[in-house]
Amino acid sequence: MLSILHKPYPSFAYSSRSYGMTFISGGLVFAILFFLQPFDLENETTLRRFNISLSYAASTWIVCTSFLIVVPVLTPALFDDRHWTVGKELSYFSLMLASIAVCNTMLNQWLGNTAFSMSSLFTMTGYTLLVGMAPVTLSVLLKQQRLLRRFATEAHQLNKEKKQNSHESIPDAPATKTDNLESIILQGDNRNELLELPVTHFFAAEARDNYCNIYFEKEGRLQEILFRTTLKKLEQQFAKWPGLWRCHKSFLVNLDKVEEVSGNAQGYRLHFKNGSLQVPVSRSMNAELKERWVS
Repeated sequence: MLSILHKPYPSFAYSSRSYGMTFISGGLVFAILFFLQPFDLENETTLRRFNISLSYAASTWIVCTSFLIVVPVLTPALFDDRHWTVGKELSYFSLMLASIAVCNTMLNQWLGNTAFSMSSLFTMTGYTLLVGMAPVTLSVLLKQQRLLRRFATEAHQLNKEKKQNSHESIPDAPATKTDNLESIILQGDNRNELLELPVTHFFAAEARDNYCNIYFEKEGRLQEILFRTTLKKLEQQFAKWPGLWRCHKSFLVNLDKVEEVSGNAQGYRLHFKNGSLQVPVSRSMNAELKERWVS
């Protein structure tokens, strides 16, 4: 059961929907407090109840904005899909719920003009996690299974269509621009940093900050070398070979070397012919993958 926590999951990334999520969270808190009137709020005047409800809604909105907008914008590397899992998603949202509980506890003591109490803090945090994590966990698990089934099914269909097209293709069809022995000399930013290889031997390049890991075939085996350069510069050097594709912000690949496509909750993954290299495809590139892979 705990193995599900290590399953790949699409990381939370800031988007325009994040604003909606923060306002919905604050609005729900306001509606529950103002209209349902828990915690003896029915004994307060309408104006007093409105101000209290608005204060807790604002506190919740500030925390949600910090977690759903500010943190992803300031630390995008933290939310790299390649390392994000179900467990990390649940941990992140549990931390957000705990932070809401802490802020609301402090607000509660300020509104009630009472001294800060650790016992109140632990009680509020415990209740918040107990109530909040159940729907969050259920939502994450259901989404993980739904996305896994979707992308696994679509990947299977893509491989099936690819195989059918390969069988129907003309045997003497002209070779693509990458199906030749033309060589390329890749240049890094460091002095004398050069790599000469046939284009057909290039597998992929992976961006790592100001470096790139280049994967290529040599003597029938997958090799790799680290260059001081950016993926954009490498892509420019490969500009005249259209068979190479920027499938992800961190990866440039040679589709001629891809053997099959698989799918998990994060989307599609490319499996190379040597079996030891897998590359993710950005979700924004899904439609383009279908066109490139099947054709």
